[in-house]
Amino acid sequence: MTGRKHLFGAKGKGHGIGLVSPLGTLVIVLMIVSFFPFSAAEPKLTVYDVQVSANPTIQRPGLPIDIMASVGFGGGCCYPIEAHDMKAEIFLSGNMTLLNGEKVQYLTSKGQAAGTLVTEPTGLSWIYVQWTISSQTYGTQGVSVQVTGTNEEGDNLNVTASANIAIAAPITILVRDGEGTGIAGAAVTIMNHTNAIVFTGTTDENGAVSPYLVPTPTMGTGSDGLDYAYTITATKGKSAATLRAVTVTAGQSIQLVPKETLPEPTSVPGFEATFVLAGTAMAMLIGMAARRKRD
Repeated sequence: MTGRKHLFGAKGKGHGIGLVSPLGTLVIVLMIVSFFPFSAAEPKLTVYDVQVSANPTIQRPGLPIDIMASVGFGGGCCYPIEAHDMKAEIFLSGNMTLLNGEKVQYLTSKGQAAGTLVTEPTGLSWIYVQWTISSQTYGTQGVSVQVTGTNEEGDNLNVTASANIAIAAPITILVRDGEGTGIAGAAVTIMNHTNAIVFTGTTDENGAVSPYLVPTPTMGTGSDGLDYAYTITATKGKSAATLRAVTVTAGQSIQLVPKETLPEPTSVPGFEATFVLAGTAMAMLIGMAARRKRD
């Protein structure tokens, strides 16, 4: 009589296990997990980007400049997470003055307590803060913004970004004739290092015009990597003068003496062709006369 097969091998025998039940597999997995615990990182708010911009980037002394900080934050997976005591602080240099906005401003999500940011589960979020400043110092200057706070995991958030502004200074352009007399009504054009026109104007009865230009830094290069050298052109009628690679300082006077430009020689249409044909015809006539003399 043949015996029936049992789940754990032959009946009455202590041989190896043949099959393991699903319940037994679950028990083994649970035992392994209990010995080797796994931990998943919790989502936490992070400041990914801070961008600082100025409008306008070039301004006259004492006039307002708007500074905006754009703060990009995120880190949520599938539910909102928070950070607290979030602030943006502006740092000014030189003779800058804060005209509008608190030096330190809270970054606050809609409907939250001051300084509380809440992420959106969709990804990166942005929040904006603005100040208005002015400066009496000529040349290029830096403005920086520092963003700080603490997320729910206890991490200290600290990100700083900056932007450059430029304060233009008054320059006097004097257009004179050969005898030193001012030329009224002369057109003055000034281009920067990229050949972009930064000023156009007309001289007054004394032959003067006063544009505002960013002074050339001492080392020749601005803190933003731009070389503030200019090309200045003055024209009146058929006379013109151009100065290139001009470096300027505040209150400087620059003199130009236009000279009459000689017109380029122009050719009469068809003149060259007529001259060639006439020469060819003359040569033919001389040849014919020579043959007749021989005959």
